[in-house]
Amino acid sequence: MRDSTRLLLAVLCVLSLAACTGPPAGTATPTTPVGPASAATPTGPAIGGDRPVRMAVPTGYRPGRPAPLLVLLHGYGGSPDQDERYLALGPVAEADGMLYARPEGLRDSRGRHFWNAAPACCDRDGVGVDDSAYLRGVIEEITRHYTVDPARIFVVGFSNGGFMAHRMACEHADLVTAVVSFAGAGPLVAADCTPARPVAVLQIHGDADASVRYEGGDMGARYPGAVRTVEDWARRNGCAVPGRPGPSRDLIAGAGSPDPAETRTVAHAQGCRPGGHAELWTIAGGEHLPALDAGFARQVVDFLRAHPRPPG
Repeated sequence: MRDSTRLLLAVLCVLSLAACTGPPAGTATPTTPVGPASAATPTGPAIGGDRPVRMAVPTGYRPGRPAPLLVLLHGYGGSPDQDERYLALGPVAEADGMLYARPEGLRDSRGRHFWNAAPACCDRDGVGVDDSAYLRGVIEEITRHYTVDPARIFVVGFSNGGFMAHRMACEHADLVTAVVSFAGAGPLVAADCTPARPVAVLQIHGDADASVRYEGGDMGARYPGAVRTVEDWARRNGCAVPGRPGPSRDLIAGAGSPDPAETRTVAHAQGCRPGGHAELWTIAGGEHLPALDAGFARQVVDFLRAHPRPPG
């Protein structure tokens, strides 16, 4: 395990025991550790109004030259800075010339940031904030200030943010091209997701996750498991079900020897309508907050870049 990853996870354990061991029995809670969020540091125009968005503009960006947009949605109780330290998407976004936005959820009565993503997660106070509309507004605001490639608008979410990524794909498929949900879940009720057009979807999930369970569960409301989440997206996109097994991947640091590829993959790529795709990466023995390999972010971004919106 990389020393930096080991240190980060040790800090996360101190801040939130649930992030390391899962919540106590009967209180299944998707959570990332709580800690102070740093002040927003936009590199250009302030984005997000009274909910400032951290905005990173790649060195090679030039106005008038369309650039991909990557949006990161943090987990429950997390922050844009904490989840970036964990997922490390920023350096890859910079290297690939991607605009990189990190919005922040509101704080609930426990002082934890959340997204109102689904009945199961995570508006515990019943505030009813319309985060779907808010995040669409953030993306549209970014497109007014920067030259964004409309065929490459990507959303990545962890845990509560993963639930929210699915909701964005369901409700704003006209805007969002592809999403990655890490330890989240899609909608339970089919009628709650009627995307206007196909969206490429990747679900990454540990099969030993005790917070957002791989097989699905109940956190005040039920949510589907990882396999059903992906198969539902395959059907929405017109893809064949079942999918086909793909190559194994190495997502976890120090996963073992001689074969470190602990993650099995299934892709639904046959018969899809243009722009549609659904894929599941299952981390064998993966918990809610596994120690990620240094190549994790590159593999996630490569998936997104391989699924731009087709012309027309």
